[in-house]
Amino acid sequence: MGRNRMRMMTEAELKEILCDFHTTKTRVGILKSCLDIRYDEDTLEKYDKWSFQVEIIMDAMAILSEVENFVIDTHLVCHHTWVETTKLFSEKYGNNNGKSERTLKRIQRKALRDMLKFISSLPVEIYFNDMQMFVK
Repeated sequence: MGRNRMRMMTEAELKEILCDFHTTKTRVGILKSCLDIRYDEDTLEKYDKWSFQVEIIMDAMAILSEVENFVIDTHLVCHHTWVETTKLFSEKYGNNNGKSERTLKRIQRKALRDMLKFISSLPVEIYFNDMQMFVK
């Protein structure tokens, strides 16, 4: 009972991470290049933390179904609106398999819950405790 339990990541925080995911992956690449040129302790610390966070998010996305991954990637990571996401979904999977915006939102909610469950099942949430480090 006396254990200090860490706060779980929220759905809103995970959405924020996913919305900034391309930028963060780009930052990791730039930091890697900086380290290749000149070793710097602060740069190494940021590189290690950000690259591990990227790896965790990629692994969490890998547990999703193809459809869930498509919705998360299209709407949150690539910043398409729900109208655009619905259209792109129909183009990819065919009009017969088209889903309503409401259904795609439900798919996204389930995918986010599954990702949060995956992340919280591992001793990695400490790497997301300082959300500012990830986003900035």
